[in-house]
Amino acid sequence: MEDFESVYKRYYLQVYKFLFLLNNSDASVAEDLCEETFYQAFVSFHKFRGDCQVSTWLCRIAKNVSFRHYRKNRHEIFLEDNKPDITPDSVQDPSYIAENSQTGADILKCILKQKKKYRDILIYRLYHDMQFSEISKIMRMSEENARIIYCRARKKLKEQMEVIDYGA
Repeated sequence: MEDFESVYKRYYLQVYKFLFLLNNSDASVAEDLCEETFYQAFVSFHKFRGDCQVSTWLCRIAKNVSFRHYRKNRHEIFLEDNKPDITPDSVQDPSYIAENSQTGADILKCILKQKKKYRDILIYRLYHDMQFSEISKIMRMSEENARIIYCRARKKLKEQMEVIDYGA
C-alpha cells in the first residue's frame, strides 16, 4: 500500500479533472472540492480495504463531496449557461482536446445537460476511461446496470448531438 503523499501526487490531477467536469467546468469549485476530497481520503485512508483501485475509491469520495456541496448550496444552479468551456492548461487528455474544438464543447454541454446517472456514467467512461467494474463500484450498482445506463446515455447524447448538427 502506498503512503498517502504518494497517493495524493499520483491521483490529484485525475480527481481534479473528474471534479472539474462534474462541476460544470468551474475551476474554483473543483479546486475546493478536490481539497476536501483528499482531506476526507486522508482521514479515512486507514479504512481503505483495497477491494477496488485507489482511483475508484477517490472518485467515489469526490462524487460524495461534490453532491454534499450542492445539497448545502441549493441556491446555486448546477448547470449554468455562462460557465466557460475551458480546461486546465496543463491537461493534455481527450477531454482537453475535445473541449478545444466546437464539437467537443457541444458534446460536453450535452453531457452536462443529461440526467444525473447518465451524466456521471458518460463522464466516468468517456473522460476518465473507467471500466464498467469501476463505475459500478462508484455508483453502487451492478456492472450490467452500468452498461445498460451507459448505452442509454450514449443514445440520448447522440440524439442531442443530431439536434445540434442539423438544427432540428
